[in-house]
Amino acid sequence: MDVVKRSKKKLFLLIGAAVVIILILGGMVAARKREKPIPITTDKAFRKTITQLVTATGKIQPEVEVKIAPEVSGEIIAIAVKEGQPVHRGDLLVKIKPDVYQAQVAAQQAALNSARSATVRNRAELDKADMKTMDFGDAQRLFESSVIGRQ
Repeated sequence: MDVVKRSKKKLFLLIGAAVVIILILGGMVAARKREKPIPITTDKAFRKTITQLVTATGKIQPEVEVKIAPEVSGEIIAIAVKEGQPVHRGDLLVKIKPDVYQAQVAAQQAALNSARSATVRNRAELDKADMKTMDFGDAQRLFESSVIGRQ
């Protein structure tokens, strides 16, 4: 009987050890599934200005939107206003490099002068042609009167 008691004793010890191991493993699994605590910090109370930064998505709409389009294009050489500065109709916003436009004005002035000189030349040629017509008419009358020869 002593052997039976010992084998029962060993069986109870093994079952007890197995139960303890199962309980330990169950506790570990339960500890993993449990929510982790939120860390809390404390500080002494004091006065200060509170500023809050809000980050959000969206679109900012202006009260009045003005479309700015140039009448001419070119290289900007000076900006007369600063960003955010209010402007009014007729205010100078930017200066554009005038070289191209000054060259165009000079070319058009030269074309105008050329056209004026061509007009003067054409009038002179017209006057000369009128004179030849008068000379021809005079010569024809003198020829018909037999005052001058055929040539």
